[in-house]
Amino acid sequence: MPARYFFDLQNGLEMIRDEEGVVADDIDQAVVQAAVEIEAMRRGGELEGMSAGWEFVVRSNSGVLRKRLAL
Repeated sequence: MPARYFFDLQNGLEMIRDEEGVVADDIDQAVVQAAVEIEAMRRGGELEGMSAGWEFVVRSNSGVLRKRLAL
């Protein structure tokens, strides 16, 4: 059953929350979409200047952390 997942950026001290999210069939599909988004952000220069330690965090609609992806 499709669900909404959110992709936040965080480094332990700061968090940039995704307020829109994406709809995916399951966590595996959400992780694939997260990887595509990370690549698009790299190409667009949105990740420039982010030091080590930043992660892309996939969370469920209820706020539960589902997966962490290193940038």
